[in-house]
Amino acid sequence: MSEVDWNAKDPDSISLTSAPEKMKPLGNQVVVKLDPLPEKSEGGLWLAADSRDHEHHTGTVVAVGPGKVAPKTGIRCPMELEPGDKVLLGRYVGANFEHEGNVYRIMPEEQIYCVVE
Repeated sequence: MSEVDWNAKDPDSISLTSAPEKMKPLGNQVVVKLDPLPEKSEGGLWLAADSRDHEHHTGTVVAVGPGKVAPKTGIRCPMELEPGDKVLLGRYVGANFEHEGNVYRIMPEEQIYCVVE
């Protein structure tokens, strides 16, 4: 069982001791490794940390759940995402956690905007 650091500095973020790639999300949950936000604009201007936090995030899917079970039929709906997919997601969806200096987010598949090819 992995241990959780509940004394993290950011109240919306926790730290795990086991690798996210070994996590098995439940239902329609997806674990995404977030890409770092750019420190400079395309024109070369330095961006303040708080302004970068309001951008949409991109990341790579590292784990997906088995899918949601339809309440009326009891049939499991397959997931559309697979590990390795590059995705675009909003800033305020899901829950963040850290592992070995990388930031990950766990969230429902429906809250991912699109796959970036």
